[in-house]
Amino acid sequence: VSRVINVTDNFRIDSDDLCYIMQQRFTTKKGDVGWRNVTYHSTIANAMETIAERETKRKLSSINIDLTELAKELETLRKEFLLEVDKHD
Repeated sequence: VSRVINVTDNFRIDSDDLCYIMQQRFTTKKGDVGWRNVTYHSTIANAMETIAERETKRKLSSINIDLTELAKELETLRKEFLLEVDKHD
């Protein structure tokens, strides 16, 4: 039995009897939206950690900051991620 957990607008976690599957939203050239299996995890915590890491990398890739600013930005991103997760509960 498959169970889907929406985490953010771009990521969700599907599950089966064996593992948790991190899926990422994609859009076809025709504009259709679908979900692609990206990674497989033995625990939901690992799947969530992977999503958080990918979202953080995506957001940090567009900025140039020093170490102190990075620490502040990472804390902000963590809070934003948790708010995004709460939005999908």
